[in-house]
Amino acid sequence: MIVYLISVTLLLISFHIYTRYSRFGRLINKIPGPRPLPFIGNLLQFNVSREKAWSRVCDYFDQYYPIYKLWSVTSAAVLLRHPDDLKIILSCKKNIDKCPAGYGTVKYTGNNGILFSDGDYWHPRRKILNPAFNTNLLQIYMHKICKRAAKFALDLRSQGNIIVENISPIFLKFALAAVCEAVMDFDVDSMSAEEEQRFRDTFIELSEITMYRVCRPYILDWMLPFLPIGKRLSRVHKVLDDFRTKITNERRRYHERIGHSVFKSQVDELEDGVVGDDIKGLRKNLAVVDLLLMAEQKGLIDNHGVLEEVLVVATAGFETTGMAISFLLVLLAENKNIQDLARAELLKELGKNHDGITMEHVKKLEYLERCVKESLRLYPTAPHYGRIITEDIQLSKYKLPVGAEVYMSAYDLHRDPHFWPEPNKFDPDRFLPENVQNRHAFAYLPFSAGLRNCIGQKFAIMEMKLIVAHMLYNFYFEPIDSSADFKFALDITMKLDDIRLKFIRRDSN
Repeated sequence: MIVYLISVTLLLISFHIYTRYSRFGRLINKIPGPRPLPFIGNLLQFNVSREKAWSRVCDYFDQYYPIYKLWSVTSAAVLLRHPDDLKIILSCKKNIDKCPAGYGTVKYTGNNGILFSDGDYWHPRRKILNPAFNTNLLQIYMHKICKRAAKFALDLRSQGNIIVENISPIFLKFALAAVCEAVMDFDVDSMSAEEEQRFRDTFIELSEITMYRVCRPYILDWMLPFLPIGKRLSRVHKVLDDFRTKITNERRRYHERIGHSVFKSQVDELEDGVVGDDIKGLRKNLAVVDLLLMAEQKGLIDNHGVLEEVLVVATAGFETTGMAISFLLVLLAENKNIQDLARAELLKELGKNHDGITMEHVKKLEYLERCVKESLRLYPTAPHYGRIITEDIQLSKYKLPVGAEVYMSAYDLHRDPHFWPEPNKFDPDRFLPENVQNRHAFAYLPFSAGLRNCIGQKFAIMEMKLIVAHMLYNFYFEPIDSSADFKFALDITMKLDDIRLKFIRRDSN
């Protein structure tokens, strides 16, 4: 027994020395950071609630500005917030793979779509989906969202002159319906209220499980079937799979009724940049799923790949956008002078005689767009981006070796006083052209940057402008919950379950 214990101890010591003092370890250890424990590194510091983990990440940025490292058992994470270093990482055409710690749980559920996949897998998927967000189709998407936004505002108006709402769930529901209808040509209203709520709750649960595992990397994939968290993941997978299959099968049946050749001609025109006339009135209904099904016909993607991308596109644009709308409305409520300026711009653009807010009106609202961008600065709904280093790369001061995990914090970057004077102040004029021109190009990254930037960023900004324009036209906003009291948890996205806001119905005459 003594020999056995000595052997295990020597093995662990050798393993520790190899991990921490190999070339990899020596390069990582040059980077500042909280002192790690032998073997387990900094794991205990993050074996806490997700709320405390969020605070700890932010506090360490202040303490070790602008870069620090965290050790796990066999791996190391490097956290960045300086735009010079972010530019180096995000401009690199080779280090584009996502961190396994951050996205492995999602992949475990069978969803390895464009958001989570690695280089060789990601490139062809991005090529297939790029046409889905070109200018012509964006126009079609936004006209659909404009109609839904108008209906949403009228339904809210019907509740009375003064309405107090928890806006998080209602705008998450709006955003899910909007992205599914606009981008997938799928009517969420065809689902039962229970089905829709179950899907939204399941997606949030997947985020929670993912971050639980990020802070506990010792929970390996092979362990999951034997743990309660694995059973939760199985339930999550079933709900998400049912959702994506429902959308895809419904569209397949539509293709069978209309004919694949009709869709093929439209998709070919779209890829060639040709607008053309509507074919049987279908262009207005052309959706992302059509591009995927046509790619499947060409052998560029299989059925599972179609299901993966349908789920990614449907989900990536609902939680982030729904929460971004909620944060912007709170900021406008707290800053009445800015709210008044945004509303005055809208009313001036509409004029006295109009038939409602249109896409053409909203495109011209420059001040409202600045409000959107400033809100995304304060509350970037994707607060962190992860990469795994596949080729050594030199940052401004330190070299990162192959195998290092890199996490870039948009949230901390956007509140860095070196680049943003009075960083906690809501000031849309930061995005006046002259101010943007004089700022570091990588000081503002709400949609990441480089090859793996968000494919739907124009879609998200226009959707936010559309719904907020309708809300400004129909209501005055007054705050109830203060943004200064927001408490976030470490998560894939920034979200809060409960944000109350008062809507006072406005006479629109």
